[in-house]
Amino acid sequence: MTVVIDTSLAEEATRTRRETRARRKRLLRRGRGCALWTVSVAVILGVGTWFVVTAWAWADRRTGEEALAEARAAGVPLTMRDLAARQPVSPEIAEATEFWRLAMAEVDVERFRDRSFARVPVLGELRSDGGADPPDRDAQGHLQGEDLVAAEQFLAPLEQTFAAARSARDAGGVANFGAPLADQTVDAAVDPYRLLFLGMALRLKVETRLGDDDADGAIDDLTTLVAVSDALRYEPHDWHQDCRHLALGWAVDLLERMLAVKRLNDDQLRRLAEAFRERDEARSFRLAVAGARFYFVTCVQVADEEFAQQFFRVDYSSWTRGADLAEGLDLFAQMDEASENGLLAANERRSSIEAELSALDARFSAGTRYPATLMLVPQLGQQLDSHLKAEASFTLARTAIACERYRLVHGKLPAKLDDLTPEFLAEPPLDPCNGKPLRYVDDARGVQLYSVGADGVDGGGAAAARSGAALFAPPDIAFRLKKTKPKAEAGAAP
Repeated sequence: MTVVIDTSLAEEATRTRRETRARRKRLLRRGRGCALWTVSVAVILGVGTWFVVTAWAWADRRTGEEALAEARAAGVPLTMRDLAARQPVSPEIAEATEFWRLAMAEVDVERFRDRSFARVPVLGELRSDGGADPPDRDAQGHLQGEDLVAAEQFLAPLEQTFAAARSARDAGGVANFGAPLADQTVDAAVDPYRLLFLGMALRLKVETRLGDDDADGAIDDLTTLVAVSDALRYEPHDWHQDCRHLALGWAVDLLERMLAVKRLNDDQLRRLAEAFRERDEARSFRLAVAGARFYFVTCVQVADEEFAQQFFRVDYSSWTRGADLAEGLDLFAQMDEASENGLLAANERRSSIEAELSALDARFSAGTRYPATLMLVPQLGQQLDSHLKAEASFTLARTAIACERYRLVHGKLPAKLDDLTPEFLAEPPLDPCNGKPLRYVDDARGVQLYSVGADGVDGGGAAAARSGAALFAPPDIAFRLKKTKPKAEAGAAP
């Protein structure tokens, strides 16, 4: 009997196992190859990315370093010591500074904030009741009655302060308060708001002088108020310049009302003309530009992002800062260079700077690459507007005083501003905002002098606020003169 054993199934199973093992080996080899290839590509990409990022960061740092080196070589002030070196120094300035410090030390700021003095019109015309009970004034706008008494009582403790302020004025007015320097710590040169409170007190003092019909005393205090503005003329901080222009605005407002209600003699008008003489606003603006550039550079260079966010409202989420530094320094340099030729030239350059800022803002990731430039450089335009309005207000004040001097001689206001030269003005007054003749309009309400303002657009002047208030309210800046004085003043000395 023969037995036949079929081995085909066992052989098939063995072959299948061998093929499976072989397939698994091939897949494993392919997997190792893919993994090795993937890792190699990742390493190459990582190294390449690191190289690109490092090269970009290095190039960015080099850009910032070169921009700073060029600025230093050109003598651009980049530190607080550089700014201090730009401020004028003289024995007269040192003397005035000491008097201003003495005056400010005597100012009790809390008295101005005390609600018990709500009846005193220190700031504007409003009371604690929101203005429902305005200050008591006579037909000429002078304080009277209980309001005049309250104002005089408020001012009585400040006589020593006023005496020190007058001494500072007589010494020249201009101060150099300096700034404490300790390592990298920089403090503000002086608290401008304390000086501004002194200006508020002088403003109220002029009001009481007018209420007491004391023209000479009012002029003395008004010229001291102008000196308060002068004290901050060369401080390289934008908030100091803003306070300075605010005090100037009060002085011009008071001058406008004084000329409307008082028949002043020629000596009094000459004293006012000297107080409102021409200032070098372009130099003050360049110092403000230097101060803004210092804070810009500080903001970009400081490694502490919290510092940049807290003090400059700049979010530095980017790790690159050199491009920001280079762009900003270039724009600052353009404005600084143009201002060497005056505020009008700087205003003309502003359009090209604003165009560059718009193009910069349109770039991809501009907010992270150029945050300080886009945040701080546009503020130059606001400072330029403020200085242009200040220069225009000085021009309006001098021209209005010349018109009053003309009235004393001829019995009427001039028909045109050219009539003021050469006896009362050396040359016809020009509008600092466009370089053209100052506007002079005769209407039913009187004569209106006005500047077209920083925008350069002639709005007719009629809608403009008074000159001092218009320092921060464009467009036109106006000063009105009455054709006739109040009857109560008719017998005053000519």
